[in-house]
Amino acid sequence: MTNLEELVEEINRFEAIISNWDESQRGVVVGLKRAIEAIHKEALVRLIRSVKQESMPALRHAVEDEVVYAVLLYHELVKPPV
Repeated sequence: MTNLEELVEEINRFEAIISNWDESQRGVVVGLKRAIEAIHKEALVRLIRSVKQESMPALRHAVEDEVVYAVLLYHELVKPPV
């Protein structure tokens, strides 16, 4: 199982690579990233809606996972800790 730290390190490696690309190349990557994020967010919204109807305890348990929580937080689908 991959942990959150490993995933963030991988993202940082890719960001370092594209930081040296010209603006138009980075624009393509940013556009692709936004499109992928949009479809992921919509899928998560629908999944959460469905799971909430079936089992709130299961949803709460899933959000305890650091990777699940981080992704939901990134997409602003959960509130940050106070």
